[in-house]
Amino acid sequence: MIARVAIVGAGRVGTTLTRALVEAQYDVVSVMSRTLGSAQKAVNTANENNSTAVDKIADIAASDIVFLTVPDELIKATAREIMESAVDTKAICHCSGAKSSAELQFAADAGMRVASMHPLQSFADPGTAMANLPGTYWALEGVEGLTDELQTMIQRLQGICLPIKRDQKVAYHAGAVLACNYLYTLESIATKVMSQSGIPPEDCLKALMPLLQGTLNNMGSVGLPQALSGPISRGDIHTVEQHLSNLSSISSPERAREVYSLMGMEAIDMATKQITGIDSDTAERLRSLLDPQKKYSNQ
Repeated sequence: MIARVAIVGAGRVGTTLTRALVEAQYDVVSVMSRTLGSAQKAVNTANENNSTAVDKIADIAASDIVFLTVPDELIKATAREIMESAVDTKAICHCSGAKSSAELQFAADAGMRVASMHPLQSFADPGTAMANLPGTYWALEGVEGLTDELQTMIQRLQGICLPIKRDQKVAYHAGAVLACNYLYTLESIATKVMSQSGIPPEDCLKALMPLLQGTLNNMGSVGLPQALSGPISRGDIHTVEQHLSNLSSISSPERAREVYSLMGMEAIDMATKQITGIDSDTAERLRSLLDPQKKYSNQ
């Protein structure tokens, strides 16, 4: 049973996890960072007087598990240092989205219990992340027994366990990046395009926020593809033609038309599957407009 926890890495994920575990009544015995001030800040954020901030792996207190919230490229080296420093722990779990517990196989071969547990959430800052954490899905895989204990931990964190196979982590994480990180990219492009109308970019983003929230609400309520709306869902070829013409005439961002076309092609497939979807003829006419391989002029 996991009771005592140590955390290596005091960035946004590590700091949030520290606070969340403390609030879930786990004993966070150590928070380690190469910068002692960062480790202490994480401890202070959690208001945990029993935790010790350290800046050396060897100084980590005895625990039931050590969580690694370090960059992906440092997982193996950090785990190896834990093993070589004879840190008193029974398990090592990293929180990478793309990497699996295979990164810790050498530790498993030496008798250590290993796992990966990734929160499917955005961590802009610890305060916001804490507010978003309840209801978050956690992708979990690792050795049997340890995953059972970590599933209990996820429940205590008010999360939902998402079991995943070790060799499927990359596909899982690529989907997460498309859904989350590239949403920011898409909105960056959208605000630049909308600002061509004369609306200040900062006002464009403010105006888009209720639309985005409504879109997420619709998707959560009726699912895909039924939540899709807009000109392609309606089969409004004329509006799509106008959009493409406008996007060809503006200089920034350069890739706006390409993004519009690529995403539009996927929207066509979705629209054909809606209950009141577009017919095959309309779909083909839209595809001929949006074909990303087609060369467009600025005329």
